[in-house]
Amino acid sequence: MDDLAVLIPHFNNYTGLMRTLDSIANDNSTKVNVFVIDDGSQEFDKERLEDHYGSLLHLTIRSLNRNQGVAQALNLGLELIRNRSFAYIARIDSGDEMMHNRLKKQKQFLTDNPGISLVGSWVDFFDTESNRSVFTYKVPESHKEIKKAMNFQNCFGGSAVTFRTEILDEIGPYPTEYFTEDYAYFYQIVNNFETANIPEVLTRCELNPRGITIKQRKAQFKSKIHVISDFSKDPLLKRLGIIKNYLVGLFPHSVIKRLKKTFWL
Repeated sequence: MDDLAVLIPHFNNYTGLMRTLDSIANDNSTKVNVFVIDDGSQEFDKERLEDHYGSLLHLTIRSLNRNQGVAQALNLGLELIRNRSFAYIARIDSGDEMMHNRLKKQKQFLTDNPGISLVGSWVDFFDTESNRSVFTYKVPESHKEIKKAMNFQNCFGGSAVTFRTEILDEIGPYPTEYFTEDYAYFYQIVNNFETANIPEVLTRCELNPRGITIKQRKAQFKSKIHVISDFSKDPLLKRLGIIKNYLVGLFPHSVIKRLKKTFWL
């Protein structure tokens, strides 16, 4: 896969990062190009990663001199990948795992569908302590369904997408003014390009009770409302999406966690 690069932002999750790299290395017969961008972690052993994965992956590692946020880390990675002229970029976060043949399936999907610029998939969320599945995030498949549903929720897992590098000419870097930077970035892509989701679990994402999306839930829902306000093109669905996210943000996380097993939130 000489024309595809995997981009992984990292911050203070070294064990999780190794799990992610293992999932990539173990699933591909050829060495994959992987870019790891560390966002100023307190402990980060670059030499250990290079020693352990150097024979398994084409590994490029860069570190920001201080913690600047995941969007800044992603943008450095995008710049590095773009300068190397890769045709495709696959995203995954530290701690998450690629399922069997994810890269091959998503790259083949984009090859077979030249009009589509970004493809995602369903995502299985697992508990980091028990390694058991908590719920499966099943998202709309067609661009028409995705465009409508984006008024209410991000239809792409940040760890589950592969997209064409050429869209950077139109979209540019990740926005830094949103807490939910993936939602804002993918919404811009949906508004400008055709997208799709493969109706299959191709990524497992860790659900850590100490993770940022739980600790800072209020900021997360406030940011979702900000994104919908800025990027929705449908006045009615925009209002409904804002109301929905405001109301869901009032529920305790434990309630939302249970509801996600049955309803798409």
